[in-house]
Amino acid sequence: AGTSAGQMGPVIDSQSMAKILSYIEQSEKDGAKILLDGRVWMKEMEGNKGSFIGPTVILHKDKTDKAMCEEIFGPVLSVYHVPTWQEAIEIEN
Repeated sequence: AGTSAGQMGPVIDSQSMAKILSYIEQSEKDGAKILLDGRVWMKEMEGNKGSFIGPTVILHKDKTDKAMCEEIFGPVLSVYHVPTWQEAIEIEN
């Protein structure tokens, strides 16, 4: 699992996986929409050696959500829609 082209390997350890899952869960509680849920993929990988979590895409409603402001060391992409590229630059800076 995760050793062939186009596959993903596990995250570094179970503590890292728990932290990644906490970001996803907190985002949901804060009203974000999970567009692609890696937790489903994680269940399919049960029984494999390692801490697996699949790619996750989160559409946020608030630019101050924790997952928008902190770096997540895992397969999570945070998305936030803004009307202009200038606002996007302002958020990132």
